[in-house]
Amino acid sequence: MKGICRECGKEFDGNKGRVYCDQFCNAAYRRKQYNPRAKTKHLNAGTTGAIAELAVCQHLMMKGYEVHRAVSQASNSDLIGIKNNVVYRFEVRTGSYLKNGKVWCPKQNIKAENLIVFIFSDHSFHYSPEEFVPAYLGSPDNLSMS
Repeated sequence: MKGICRECGKEFDGNKGRVYCDQFCNAAYRRKQYNPRAKTKHLNAGTTGAIAELAVCQHLMMKGYEVHRAVSQASNSDLIGIKNNVVYRFEVRTGSYLKNGKVWCPKQNIKAENLIVFIFSDHSFHYSPEEFVPAYLGSPDNLSMS
């Protein structure tokens, strides 16, 4: 069956439903579906993540939270925020806008109750859920000081 590549327009032989002539055109088309990371292209992922976490720290402090940042990269959350004696755990992710305007970020391995997505292109913050959920740290009855 003949098809026309959605990316480059070349004709190709392929199965029904195939829309790209090869994996490179497939990848090129998919990259165009996301806005480019122009402001962070020159930085590695660790640096980009650290900058996002620090931006979120400032954002939460401006909202009146006492903010603590995790030392270990293996922590269950990136940030701890405390406000009015209530503890909140936050996972920070860098994200981008899809062409349809929706916010996208990687969502695997999120263990904190609250997700904050920081978008470099416009320095915006997006929350999930929209109202922060307090952290569940277990019952104080389970603590022993012996």
